[in-house]
Amino acid sequence: MAADPIAGMRTIFFLLGGGIGTVGLVLFVRRLGQVIGWKRAHGEVVAMRLGASTHSGAREKAVRVRFHGDDGEEIVAEDSFVTVNFVEGQEVTVYWRPGDPPDVIVPDFMRMWFLAVVLLALGSMFVVTAIVA
Repeated sequence: MAADPIAGMRTIFFLLGGGIGTVGLVLFVRRLGQVIGWKRAHGEVVAMRLGASTHSGAREKAVRVRFHGDDGEEIVAEDSFVTVNFVEGQEVTVYWRPGDPPDVIVPDFMRMWFLAVVLLALGSMFVVTAIVA
């Protein structure tokens, strides 16, 4: 008796989709935890630094921001992983976690949510295909 090839493909699609979707969900929950758990402030871009080109040809980017902490103290910190260009003086939202130096994120959609949304959608398509087939 031969094995049903459709059943095997369903299993592969279900496992692949479940794995991809799980990674997307973990990324989504991690970012959501930062948005909910970290402090939020309005800041100003002090400087934008473009680093050396990476092996893929992309340039490393970092943005230095100035904002006020809970006690009104001025804080200047750097987010060394940004995906968009900022201009000096631009007003931005800053998520930050106190420390020395503080952890900061200057959010944009590509950095915060894009990969999680794409992986969740792709994983869901594989799972739905496995269920419907």
